[in-house]
Amino acid sequence: MKNITGTITLTFLFSLVVLSSCRKQDQSNNDITAATNEALFMATERGYEDEVELFSRSASSSDQCNPLDYLVDCIEVTDSGEDMYPRDITLDFGSGCEGPNGAVRSGMIHISISGDMMVEGSVRTVTFDGFQVNNTQVAGSRITTSLGVNGDGNPMYTRVINTEFTRNGNLLTRDLTQTVTWLSGHETAICGDNVFQIEGTGSVVRPNGNVVTRTTVEPVIIDRVCGYPVQGVILTNAPMGERTIDFGDGTCDNIAIVYVNGEEIEISLGE
Repeated sequence: MKNITGTITLTFLFSLVVLSSCRKQDQSNNDITAATNEALFMATERGYEDEVELFSRSASSSDQCNPLDYLVDCIEVTDSGEDMYPRDITLDFGSGCEGPNGAVRSGMIHISISGDMMVEGSVRTVTFDGFQVNNTQVAGSRITTSLGVNGDGNPMYTRVINTEFTRNGNLLTRDLTQTVTWLSGHETAICGDNVFQIEGTGSVVRPNGNVVTRTTVEPVIIDRVCGYPVQGVILTNAPMGERTIDFGDGTCDNIAIVYVNGEEIEISLGE
């Protein structure tokens, strides 16, 4: 009888260890998922933001860059008329158009601009039509409103993002309200040297229905020359707890560090 009881006890303890291990593994997976979702958003948005931002410059300034000179050849552009507002632009990526960063885009992006985006009150609305970056489908809208120029001479905007990302059959929704400051590049005739500072709050709904809130703790700096966020800290709060995502100290790389209960998890923003 003693031997049987001992066997049952050992089996029970072993089951507890396995269950605890599984829970830890599930927790680790959740930690990684929280981070990789943010990386997914960043990588997907990078697949179209450069082209969209090309049409945010003042079209009336003679020293501004010509967006058509910087678009890859596989993008077909339909434009209702430069310097004519409201202005409607369609970027057609066809069935597969590779960008400079290797991302393959397809489908269309529609851009509607009410006025010169350097002028306070002008609005740019971006919507997606069958658009996809690699294997991630994008739907929804991004509405940017000009706040004019701040005391440092930098253009500022509010941006409301309501987008859906579908990847491998999983749907994630992203709702953000941001303040964007165009730190540099707006004063040059070069299209690709822009640096933006982004702050804001919002939420992400995961495929399982869990809601993750997202708050900018330190402004995120996006350097278009680098192609990745180079600085800034984001705090996410989900049912499993808080996660902090740190994009670095200004050095150009594709790495972000996620802090979870004192543990550091390194993720690649390029994968």
